[in-house]
Parts: sequence; structure tokens; C-alpha cells
Amino acid sequence: MELYIYVDDVAKRVEMFQDEKVSVTSTIQNYSDIGKLFTDYSQSFTIPASPTNNAIFSHWYDNAVDNGYDARIRYNAFIEIETIPFREGNVQLEKANKKNGYIESYTLTFYGNLTQLKDKFGEDKLNSLDFSSLNHTYDASTIVSKINANTGNVRYPLIGNTRKLEYKTATIYDITTNTGAINWNDLFPAVPITSILDFIETKYGLTFTGNFLGYNQFAKLNMLLKNSELPRAYNAGEFYDHYRFDGYAFPEYNTTTDTITSNWNTGFATIPSTGAVGSNRRIWINFRTTPATPFINTNYKVELYQDGIVVQTFDNLVGTTSVTLLDVRQSDDPAQHEYKIKVSALGSFDFKGKIAYVRNNSAGTRTSESYNYATSGLPDGQSFSAIQEVVNYVPDIKVADFFMGLVKMFNLIITPINETTFKLEPLELYYQAGQIKDLTPYIYANELDIEKPKLFKTIEFTYEKSENILNNAFRGLFNREYGDLVYDSGSNSESGKYEIKLPFEDVMWERAIGYDFQTATLLNKDLQSYTPKPILMYNNGLSDVSAFPIKIYNGTTYTNVNNYVRFNNEINTGATDLSYLYSINFGNEVSSWYLVNAPQGLYKRHYEQYIANLYNQKTRILKAKAKLEPKNLTELKLNNRIIIRDNRYIINSFTTDLTSGETSFELINDYRTLGYDSVGYRYSNIELLNVDNTAQEFQLDLYLGMFKQFSIKTLSGFISSPTSGVQYQDTSIIVTITANATAAERTENITITFKDFDNNDLIIDIPIIQQA
Repeated sequence: MELYIYVDDVAKRVEMFQDEKVSVTSTIQNYSDIGKLFTDYSQSFTIPASPTNNAIFSHWYDNAVDNGYDARIRYNAFIEIETIPFREGNVQLEKANKKNGYIESYTLTFYGNLTQLKDKFGEDKLNSLDFSSLNHTYDASTIVSKINANTGNVRYPLIGNTRKLEYKTATIYDITTNTGAINWNDLFPAVPITSILDFIETKYGLTFTGNFLGYNQFAKLNMLLKNSELPRAYNAGEFYDHYRFDGYAFPEYNTTTDTITSNWNTGFATIPSTGAVGSNRRIWINFRTTPATPFINTNYKVELYQDGIVVQTFDNLVGTTSVTLLDVRQSDDPAQHEYKIKVSALGSFDFKGKIAYVRNNSAGTRTSESYNYATSGLPDGQSFSAIQEVVNYVPDIKVADFFMGLVKMFNLIITPINETTFKLEPLELYYQAGQIKDLTPYIYANELDIEKPKLFKTIEFTYEKSENILNNAFRGLFNREYGDLVYDSGSNSESGKYEIKLPFEDVMWERAIGYDFQTATLLNKDLQSYTPKPILMYNNGLSDVSAFPIKIYNGTTYTNVNNYVRFNNEINTGATDLSYLYSINFGNEVSSWYLVNAPQGLYKRHYEQYIANLYNQKTRILKAKAKLEPKNLTELKLNNRIIIRDNRYIINSFTTDLTSGETSFELINDYRTLGYDSVGYRYSNIELLNVDNTAQEFQLDLYLGMFKQFSIKTLSGFISSPTSGVQYQDTSIIVTITANATAAERTENITITFKDFDNNDLIIDIPIIQQA
């Protein structure tokens, strides 16, 4: 075993004790704690304080060394076994060990790269990400364009935030009438989850890979950006822009940067008899805002920035106002600071501004003034359009909680590729891609322990409790939370419960009876607006309501919306075949759009296989030891299925003694059906499609699994796709089905030929049946 640590971007080989035992434990998902992810880690081990190691660690034990090894951070490292790469991760220096008056050794711990990912997020909030690429003009016409067109990365779902959005009810709340029209600025934006992941990648220098991120069940998921009861966030605004001076000289003002730099020795009144500057010095910054006539009723705010940080805010201002932004004495703050003034508004805004910079001391008062408008003519103040800063609406959630919420939601496995690249894939796809390895010849046959797995009586899959009026009614009727699921093992011998809880809220949606309009209402049981936990929802594309258009009111006129982007908590991935209706409910609730049971909930797709196998009456935990050859050891993956004496297992964990090559396994019996008959992920997301006679299309996700490659036969007949030929990784193709005018049922097959590493072929046909 050889350990290399990167110091100053150079890999340096660490010298080891010949007899030191170094063990690395590898595990991803542990049967005793299925809601958490784990990473490689080692027990602490020691290395000699040799000249080579002292140089690597810069004699860390001596705190007199400047710019040496920094034990506050973990350094990138990798382990080799007989020159074959084994693990990448990072090393933590724990301590230096002294014996007989001399430094004898250092104690280190090795961690896998998944720990690196957790460390990067820290306590950062989601609104610390850079959402600026999603900023847009905030006016009625722009919002309408983001309601009736399914383009771009910002959309405005038709969700009631102040009232229920009724459709064709002939009441005063009917959104097909002028009386019940939707106010354009009563809506909150929504953005794709994939965009938020992009922002996380950018901020932390990460890359997330995995074909799952492009599957409809993930790629079409959006987050509602709602962190208040009403969408009344200010626009980006502008900093004050100077035009002319008045009063005393104003040397503190920089007209290029529009910055005021305070100076306790400039511009103050002097004592006439001596010429000396007076004492008790004090500075005020006053600001007057005069809105132009069309904007006298527009809400705005004024902010003072001190050294780039907002230190004073006056909010909800209307009409002409004068505010004191700064009042400071030299005795309280003798430092020099830079100040800038910013004005923001709820919409477009035109205004005149005046700064009064007041210096006061025992000798008197001197005031310098700056204006952003001419005494006559132009400029006539400042104006700016309403730019919506999307970050103002981002829910209050930590980056780590948001990310781990997605991981738990889809039971994702995070595989570190290197210190900055991580592959995300569902657990069943991860196992499906693993190779089968027979380790029987290497197992110590006389050292086998067989145990029962540690189980819970119940496993609860839950969302955050919702205040929503419909969720509250559901709770009262059925004595459970909407969308949650409780797995009951039915065992009398087990006790306790385990909870997998998402940091999101799962609200109920409703469809207008007899019409293609769907909405959610974010009111509580008292019919009051509330701020929900983060809400995830699917973009289901455009729905046509041109027969009875939706009315949007811009404050003066009404706009007809003939199409709207429909959101809810489910998505049909099988065209008109409802067998593939996916939802983000854990359980199989009734679809509010199709009014049938949605059969593909989160539990069914992402947890059922693992839990059913774990709770199988025949499942045992096998603890075994083996002596593996270096090649077998370095190629061993956590998703390998292990064969020992004709029994198949999945790996719960394995610990390797890197000095001896001895490996201790903790294995779980694997009773999953391999391949096409397995639940959730087979060779594709569709095994048979039965659709109606209309023209339609669907996304077919094909999985490489344990094969070397697969080929897609060119489609023919009434089905077509631009993609065919040999594929070497998971692939998604779009399949188009033409309308059936034959008055007879018809069938075509999508033929996929899989080739294993021994060049054996397996041919799979996916039937597409279209009704007359």
C-alpha cells in the first residue's frame, strides 16, 4: 500500500511503518440507516516522523514554522496497492506523537471524496447561490409570456396565493371573467431543479453527472420560489447617480463612482478667532426622494451601503420622502468609510434624488448637496425598469438540506469520480450496473457469521407538514398526511420506527371539473395566505384553455391567456398510457388530473426493491473474510453482486486491511430478480406501452446495466425516432407515434440488442400497442 498526499498541487509519497495496520471501510447505503449516505473512511493510523514525512507536513509539530502544513483542512490524497489505484479522497492530520522527548510519528485519517462534498456546502443558504441569470423584466407582458409559453428557465405557475383561482364557476373569483381576473403581480416564479444544481456547481466548483438528471422524472421537476405570503419583492433598482452640486464644496463625493468617503478632517466649520476646526464632530447623510407623477403611488425603498454592506434601509416608502440614512459622531466611529445610496421599487420607477451631507461641530454646521437632476431641462432625475431579482423569492433552506432532500427523494447514490465530480443515480440503477463476482475461492470458509438484519417495525416516508387548506382537510378525513407512506413490516418481533423525511412540502392540487385547468391554493384552513416550505412540482407542458381564456389584469387592461404551463405533483412518462404516471407522493394517491390511482410513487420506484429484499423472510446478514488479490481488490465496487457458494449477495460494507490485503465483508442476501422482471428499472423505463389513437411522443430511457453495449434497431411502421445504432452508456431517445386512422389496433416493437462482456447477445422487444 502506498499513500500519496497532494501538497501545493504535487503528489508526495508518504512513508509508512512496515507493521502499521491501515484499514479502509467502504459503504454507500447501510441497511441499519437507509436514509443516509456513507463514504470511504479509515481508522486513524500512524506514520513515522521520518525526514520525508517531516518535509511533507512541514514539521507541523513546531508552531514556529510559518506558512507550513495547514491541519485545519483536509488535503487531497490517493491510495495505491501495488501501483494500482485503489481510492481517492482526502487526508486529515490529527496529531503529532511525542516519545522520549522526540516526535516519533503522525496520526492521520483518510476520508472518501463524499465527505468533501458535505464540507463544501457548510451552512450556506440556497439564496447565497447566484440566480442572476434568471433575472427578467418585471411587468405584466413579461409575466404573461412566462405563463403562456413553455420556454426559458423561469415560469409563473397559476397558483392561488391570495385566493382560490376558480375556473368557469361564474363567481366573482372566476378567472375567465374580468371580475375574477388574476392580478399579474400576485404570482410567484418557479425554476427547474436542474438550474439550481447548475448554480450549486458554479458556486462550489463541482460537476454533477449521471443520465438520471436528464430523465423526465427529474429534469421536469421545478421548485416554486415562494418565501413570503405575497410576491412583493423589490426590483434590482439603481445606485444614486450624481448630476450637480450645491451648497458648500463636497470633496468627499467621487462623481465617477458616486461614492461618498467620510473624512473627519475635511469640510468642518472652523472657529473664527483661531481658525481651528471645532470639536464634537458629527456627520449626517440625508436623502430626499421625489417620484415622478406616474409613480407617486409606487412602493420603493432607500438603502445606505457602508463599505459595500447595507447598514440602513427605509422600506415601504410612498410619495416624496426625506430620510436620515446616517447620523454618526467621530467619538463613536472615528474610521473612514465609503457610502453609496441605492433606490429600489416594486416595479418601474422615475425619481429625483437629493443628498444632503451635513458636517456639524462646536463651530457650526456646513451642508453640501448633490442632485441627480438639472435645475431645468435634462436630466430630470433617474429612471429604471422593473428587473425581477429571482433570488428575492428563494425559499429559506440550506444548500445541504436542499441537495440531500433530492438525494432522499429519489434514493440517489452519490459516487465520487474525483474530488469535484460526483455521479448521481438511483440505488436500483446503481445496483443494476454492478458486475457479478464469484469470490468463493477467496473466502475463509471457517470464518463465516450469519446474523439477522437489524430491522424496524415501521419505516415512515414523510414530507414537511403542510398548512394547506386541502391538506388539512385530507388529514381530517383520512388521519394521515397527504403523500406520506408508512411501511409496516408486519413483524411482532421488531420494534421502533425509522423516518425518511424530506425538507419539502407536498401540497394537494385540484382540477376544474370538466375543464383543462389545474391549480393549487396556498391558503391555510383559516383562508389566510401562508409561506410554505419549499414546494417541488412537475412541469407538464402547455394546456389549451382557448375555449375559455384565462384573464390577466395589468392594472389597466385585461389580457387573454389561451395556453398556460400546467404544474402539479405528477408527470406521465408513458404518453397516454397511465401505467407510467409518476408522482412525487411516496404513496400511490389519486391523480388530481386523471382521477385514477397514480401507480408510480416515490416508494414504488426508488425504495420498494431494497426494502422488500431487506425484509424478505430468507434474508440474512453474512459476515465473511477473504484474502483478495490486488487486482480483485482494486476492481471491487460497492454495487457488485457477490457470489459465495451459489448464494448471491449485495455489499453492505467491506473493510480492507491495506497492509495485508485481508477484507472483511458485511453482505446482504440479494433476492432481486435481475434484468427485465425487476421493479423500477429494467432495461428501460418502459416495458410495454398501450396508448390511445392520437399522435403523441414519449421519452424512452434505456439502461446499459451490466452489459458492454446495446444497439437500437431503426424504428419503423407507425413509430419513429432520430436515434438508432450502438450505444455504450445509458441513453434516452424520443419516440414519435403517429395518429391511428386505420380503425384497427396495431402493434410495433422497439428492438434492443444487449451484448455482454463475453459477446453474448440478449434481444429485448418493447411492444408499442396503439388502440383503434
